[in-house]
Amino acid sequence: SPHPRLLSDVPADDASTGVYSHRLGDRWLVGGASNAGCAVLREQGFSGDELARLSEEIDPLAQPPCTDYYPLSSLVVGERFPRPDENAVGVLEPVPESRAAFLHCILHGIAKVETEGYEALAALGISGLWFAFCPGVVVHPLAVFPG
Repeated sequence: SPHPRLLSDVPADDASTGVYSHRLGDRWLVGGASNAGCAVLREQGFSGDELARLSEEIDPLAQPPCTDYYPLSSLVVGERFPRPDENAVGVLEPVPESRAAFLHCILHGIAKVETEGYEALAALGISGLWFAFCPGVVVHPLAVFPG
């Protein structure tokens, strides 16, 4: 699930976008947590082997056939971040004929949610950005967002 977090010099909290802050030493870990994410891959019957095989068929620079997916699990109603909506449901239609194209659309939807999350943080004017934290990913320094 997309959980964008930024290490910032200042806190930011915005209930309209689901943004909150936690003190981390002398800085703030600012972010939000989306309900969207990879749970839909299992729900749609993708196995680990199939994900690996189909991923090889996807051109990450190409536009997927469907760009309006919002990958919420069918077991979840509601979204927390970056578009809080207690009645939100997933959008995984239309379904392309190709499993690789379907996977591409889902992954694009997840990336779009994460992008919207970082845009929500930047719109709050977070200054002094040092790092971006992504679960399972090595933390790398980033350029500072203008504050």
